[in-house]
Amino acid sequence: MSMKLSQLFEAPIEDIHHLGNWDKNSSFDAKDRKLLTTPKALEKLKTKFSNTKQNFIIYLVNSPEARKVQEIGLVSKEELFKLMPNTAPQIELNDNAITIIFNGNYGSEKIPMTPWIVAHRIGHAFSRREQGFGWNYQMKSYGNMIGEIETTTYSILHDFYEMPIPMPSSSRGYFVERDSLLRNALKNFYQEIGTFKSARDKNLREYFEFYNELVAQYVMIGEVRFNPLPRTLKVGNRYGRRTYRGYSSDRTYYDRILETMELSITSTLDDLFNEAVGKIFIM
Repeated sequence: MSMKLSQLFEAPIEDIHHLGNWDKNSSFDAKDRKLLTTPKALEKLKTKFSNTKQNFIIYLVNSPEARKVQEIGLVSKEELFKLMPNTAPQIELNDNAITIIFNGNYGSEKIPMTPWIVAHRIGHAFSRREQGFGWNYQMKSYGNMIGEIETTTYSILHDFYEMPIPMPSSSRGYFVERDSLLRNALKNFYQEIGTFKSARDKNLREYFEFYNELVAQYVMIGEVRFNPLPRTLKVGNRYGRRTYRGYSSDRTYYDRILETMELSITSTLDDLFNEAVGKIFIM
């Protein structure tokens, strides 16, 4: 079955296509199949994406073939034909839109495909790294976003909360992956400054999910927003509870650093979504 719902949508979502058999479970379960085929839910998805500046074409594929091809990220048309030969002939490349192929709803926690999760999963599609190139990302602007956030965060943790951590350098790369306590510090810090639900609920699965939640927030409201720095940051173990002990005037200085990062990351996300226009992503 192929179902096209373009009559429901204006930009930024130009089209939503349903490919495969949506009458039975395959790459999507019953709950997501219902959620992704109900006109009211699809209209909500369109509304939630209305703050984005770019156009999207979304393919939802429910098939055995789709079940075998998960979370690939950026692909060329040729790669798409190799990975999904039965589906690829039905996918059209649009040079003026971001094309996302959802082959299911995967993750360590099974959460229904709400508009927020759709936007979050787009973050995952953008976050894929190049094969054999370490920390190089398929989408350069995604790597720029991470580098900018982490560099500023390390500076705040080191200077504002006086955490005894080494500052990163371009030659060392993202050493956070080798330090579980630093990962925990990043996660707790992101949960304090994040203004979206998973941060408010202190429910970020891992520190790096913060970046994909920022992608989702950008899609939903057209920008990212941070809370002011908390005076006390609980990070546990080696770093304990860190409390700012400086002057109020200095705290204002660091709050402004965070405000500047808000604007800068929003701009970087503008670049990221512009970079994605004319490309195909498999999620």
